[in-house]
Amino acid sequence: MATIKIDGKTLTLDDAICKTDKSLRDALVTFFPAVANAKIKREKKPQGLVITITKQAGDKGLTGTVAKALDEATESINPILVLKQEGTRRTSKRRIDEILLEGTKEIEAVYRTVRNLDLSAHQPANKIPVGF
Repeated sequence: MATIKIDGKTLTLDDAICKTDKSLRDALVTFFPAVANAKIKREKKPQGLVITITKQAGDKGLTGTVAKALDEATESINPILVLKQEGTRRTSKRRIDEILLEGTKEIEAVYRTVRNLDLSAHQPANKIPVGF
């Protein structure tokens, strides 16, 4: 039997369950969701195997294509803020029209993105987010 230390609690589990990190996670994740991303430390002691599970900060789901898209996105300032900085009285009608057109294009891009997300196939996560 192995002794498991987690969240200030001490549990005893069969050695077969504790043989691998994966089997240990599978056994505990239902009761301790943070185990999905936790650090597992094993120590051989005179009284037997002692496993200490320490929670780790998670990424809150910001992985894969979303994080990549955000990293690759170009930085820009909302055109309407530029207009405000320039002062509407000093800005020509042509410049105002350009800024409004840029803003309209951005709004359309957001709506297209939301529509594409709505139409995309749902996909289960491959790991449990911390806190669930």
